[in-house]
Amino acid sequence: MFTTVSGTVVDRAETAAVALAVFVAAVVDVVVAVVSFACAERRPFFSNPVSSTAKTPSVEPIRLAAPPHPAQIDGTLAPLLEWITARLSEPVTIESMAAHAGVSTRTLTRRFAEQLGTSPGQWLLAQRIATARDLLESSDLPLEAIARRVGLSSATNLRRRFLNTLGTTPGAYRRAFRAKPR
Repeated sequence: MFTTVSGTVVDRAETAAVALAVFVAAVVDVVVAVVSFACAERRPFFSNPVSSTAKTPSVEPIRLAAPPHPAQIDGTLAPLLEWITARLSEPVTIESMAAHAGVSTRTLTRRFAEQLGTSPGQWLLAQRIATARDLLESSDLPLEAIARRVGLSSATNLRRRFLNTLGTTPGAYRRAFRAKPR
């Protein structure tokens, strides 16, 4: 498998390897040029670095919008949502949700996004926080018991999730709710 090129004996495999290397180098050059062009197109979003008034670059915020919420959840998620709600005190994973629904985790995540505008994990956390709010409003249970009932494992976890979600602590929420005249 040798070829003679200009009086030199060359291996065909070597020739193919050189041709492939040249082709890959050309592709890399094209990719670099495209990326450079794309980056150059983004420069107008930043302030002029030469300007004496420009202290920090100004970048337009990226706005990500969730898909619009449908007026009604179709029959594919309703039984699953009931199943999850009945098991809030238990550890529920996305894998167990998908297995119960008989779909893959990817399909389950896609259906949640399409029908509820959120992920399964965020929906589950919202249900747990809503149930914790109901228990704080309607009972004198200690935080540890409420945390176990809603599946948040500990009072510390409940406080952290409650504060991140509602901007207040469970104790402050309970006091504010009880202070309202009925």
